[in-house]
Amino acid sequence: MPQTQALTLQAKLDEPESGIVARAASIPGLPAVKLDLDGKGTLDAFKANLAFDAGPTIGATGGAELKRDGTARRLSLDLKSRIEGWLPPMAAPYSPAPRH
Repeated sequence: MPQTQALTLQAKLDEPESGIVARAASIPGLPAVKLDLDGKGTLDAFKANLAFDAGPTIGATGGAELKRDGTARRLSLDLKSRIEGWLPPMAAPYSPAPRH
C-alpha cells in the first residue's frame, strides 16, 4: 500500500527523424518527435502540462487536471492539438490552390 498520495510525472523526449517513436506510432514521413510532460500534485489535486510535436501536422499542447469531486476523481483535459497527419488523405483537411 502506498505511503503517500503524492504524484510526480515527468517525461522528456527529443528524438531525431526516423526514430523509434515515429516508427512505433506510424507517423507519416517519420518526423523528429519531441515530448515534454511535467506534472505534480496528489491523487486528489494533480496538474500536468504537455507539449508534443511530431512535424507540422501532428502535435498537442495544453494540460490535464485530476481533482477530487465527492467520492470520485475527475480528469479534465485542455489540449490544443493537430492530428491531420494521422488521417487518411480522404479525411485530411482540404485547402484549394490559390487562384492567380
